Amino acid sequence: MMSQISIRAALGALLLAAITGTAHAAVEQARGADDFIDSIGMNIHLPYTNTAYGDYKGLVKPRLLELGVRHVRGIANIPHVIEKTNELAALGIKSTFGATPRDKISADNIVGILKQFSPGAISLVEGPNEPDIWPINYNGKTWQTGALTDYQNDIYAALKADAATRDITVLTFTLANPTGYAKVGRVPADMGNMHTYPNDFAAWLPGAKLDSIHIPAMRGVVGSDKPIMVTEFGWRDVEARYHISVPFHIKAKYVTRSFFEFFNRGVVRAYYYQLIDDKPNNHHDAGWGLIKHDGNNADGTPKATPTPAFFALKNLISVLTEPTTGFAPGQLDYALNGDTSGISRTLLQKADGRFYLVLYQNAANWDTGAGRTTRTGKELTVAPKAVTLTLASPAAAIKTYLPVNGTSATSSTAKTTSVTLSVPDHPLIVEITP
Repeated sequence: MMSQISIRAALGALLLAAITGTAHAAVEQARGADDFIDSIGMNIHLPYTNTAYGDYKGLVKPRLLELGVRHVRGIANIPHVIEKTNELAALGIKSTFGATPRDKISADNIVGILKQFSPGAISLVEGPNEPDIWPINYNGKTWQTGALTDYQNDIYAALKADAATRDITVLTFTLANPTGYAKVGRVPADMGNMHTYPNDFAAWLPGAKLDSIHIPAMRGVVGSDKPIMVTEFGWRDVEARYHISVPFHIKAKYVTRSFFEFFNRGVVRAYYYQLIDDKPNNHHDAGWGLIKHDGNNADGTPKATPTPAFFALKNLISVLTEPTTGFAPGQLDYALNGDTSGISRTLLQKADGRFYLVLYQNAANWDTGAGRTTRTGKELTVAPKAVTLTLASPAAAIKTYLPVNGTSATSSTAKTTSVTLSVPDHPLIVEITP
């Protein structure tokens, strides 16, 4: 029997061909709004106490709760981190634990380490993080010569052999460069694991190269039948040495669109990198955070300013969230007509019956030809497209939301079968009450 996660992933893959770029007129199967919310994860760095992450009580915990995410990544086998991880679990936020020989984690001790956490606090264990950048040595081997295969085999066997850990989902390792996966081949895991940063100047839109490079490369590691997660992706908003950077308001559009691009391809969960900047703005690896770290206050606590991307994601989660229900979503008979080229869509449903049709243009907002950074680049204007939504049966009400701008409805129409929509370059959420 396929697991619920596997079914969700397979459904997403089947729907991908039908969600971009063409006029639509058909009965469409919705996916659970709760499943989409559960697909949103966030990278944090609880061990980094000499950064803004050191202010757990005053900054990290309250901002995570405000944002509304249920899953985080970035913990370690450190007593104060274990305590905080357990507290987050009690608040409904589950964590991913990274296993690597760099941290002296082995098949001999990983089960005992995980038993220090409260039951259910750790929902995922992943293999080594980017050993093509952060080298590992295991059994006298490097990642290219068998270390990853040996380590993944040993860790997987140890976790599945103990009743306390056998139900924890085990992810593969990750590489920074996806071409390296072919050097490793198949390893035991419950799911694949990818990092997908937009560092290719020719194709850096949300979802770029997932279908042509990242997913096929991971299939060579985990096989064709296993779901996949993305444990790192992100957009920078300051000058960058290694990666493209974009202005704050464009980052908000790209971040919110990215989660739908992953979800539409059946990616079970994607973890944005990261919640808070852990480097100063003049550092070569700064600018990933949804929250800026602007130095410290007089009392030593960090000055932390949420960016537009933080509020956009917070608003998106707020509009679509609902308590976990496990209900079976239904179908919606509708048509989209007009200039639908380049428009992506996702159909969701809540347990109370309301459908949520999410539409956006996945178009470039920053001219990479003019420059890769916020200093030398040029903003591209993306004009909204007029699209008519027609329902086979009258709706009791149709409302629209633009999470990049807020959580209040931007329009409301009662007892109708048709509305004209203006689809922008960021998510437009159409709430349909049957």
